Amino acid sequence: MKNKGVMFGVIFGVIAVVSLIIVLVLFNNSAQNQKDKKDSSLDNLHYPERVEVNDDTDYVMTEDGLLIEYSFSNYAWGNTYYGKVILNSGDIYLFDCGEDGEKASNDCLVKKVGTVEEADLFTLKSKGDVLQKETSTKNVAQDFGELLIAYKNGNQNLVLDGKGDNRIVNDTKDAKEVLTILKKYDIYI
Repeated sequence: MKNKGVMFGVIFGVIAVVSLIIVLVLFNNSAQNQKDKKDSSLDNLHYPERVEVNDDTDYVMTEDGLLIEYSFSNYAWGNTYYGKVILNSGDIYLFDCGEDGEKASNDCLVKKVGTVEEADLFTLKSKGDVLQKETSTKNVAQDFGELLIAYKNGNQNLVLDGKGDNRIVNDTKDAKEVLTILKKYDIYI
């Protein structure tokens, strides 16, 4: 009878240890999968095209107001601020403020890359006036700088989409329509 009790205890102990090992392995795999998922989400990001800025770069200044800005900025390891803008005229420019992140994007225009079609420009302008500021912001602590697509209105930004330390989403119908148009011009995150 004693042997059966000892045998039962040993079997129970082995099962408990094996179960604990299985739980720890599953927990570790789950944590690793979450880390991989977080890291892989950075691989799918679409960054704006960057132009080469050096001492010989001639910036194209413009008095024409900005309508939309698609930008990447990061100030952790020196100033980085570049992207693509759509002006009120419909002209599309690449900008790169180089190491001088103090300038506004319209002071750093370096290369015209296209023009928005007239019908699309009309829609973009009209949506900018009625678009609601219904954004949701969630801190996701993805420390890679900041990607933003935003309407520019003076010093105010109306963010349509953003990734970085914060995930910013504007889920309104108007915002989705604008983002669909912008994708035609290679403006998306």
